[in-house]
Amino acid sequence: MNCAEICDGIVDKTLVAGDLSGYASKFKGVSETGIGSFLGILTMAAMDKFWFGEEFNNVKFLYGSYGAQAVLLHSAFKAPLAQPWNAFYGQTISAFVGVTVYNFFTEIIVLDDYIQMAIAVSFAIMVMEFFECVHPPGTVL
Repeated sequence: MNCAEICDGIVDKTLVAGDLSGYASKFKGVSETGIGSFLGILTMAAMDKFWFGEEFNNVKFLYGSYGAQAVLLHSAFKAPLAQPWNAFYGQTISAFVGVTVYNFFTEIIVLDDYIQMAIAVSFAIMVMEFFECVHPPGTVL
């Protein structure tokens, strides 16, 4: 049984009046969004806790990025910024730029963290624009 069948069952049992049909379809869409985003973030949190263990417990800062990604993929899936090209390559490029900036400015030129963050976000946006794969949650990485 998939999410749509579960939501159909909920909608059919709870909203039976004819004038509420618009709300029934809206409830179905909202339910699918809520269940999908909940399962995605729950999977990530479970992997963080049970698979990676305590030594990698500092990855909670990634939840913001993936929370924003969940909004785009589940609620605004028709938006150009939520398309697969943008989602995959935008995240990948931003992660690569962030790690590169961190390594360069930590080992070669020593700068404060807040300056490194500003440089990384700016470069990530520039590279995503160049490759036409802008994805806002990617800049969080």
